[in-house]
Amino acid sequence: MTEEEVVTRLRSAVRSHKRAKEGEARAREDLSEAIAAALRAGMRPRDVAAETGYTAEHVRRIAREHNVPRLREPTVTSKRKQGDTSA
Repeated sequence: MTEEEVVTRLRSAVRSHKRAKEGEARAREDLSEAIAAALRAGMRPRDVAAETGYTAEHVRRIAREHNVPRLREPTVTSKRKQGDTSA
């Protein structure tokens, strides 16, 4: 292979890689929006996690990013939020 052919192949591979990354980012955002919609429709994070292969915690993070209302209020409050600065 000539140097020109090598460079052409390299540039082509770089363009292809950039397109794949952009497609992956779009697909990830589409999935996040679908997860948020499923949660808003009443699916439990545990059930969404089972369908997607994500952990329930990751599903909850996505829910928070998309401002999905919590199913219930948190039952534990950090000491910092209670005003205790000694922690």
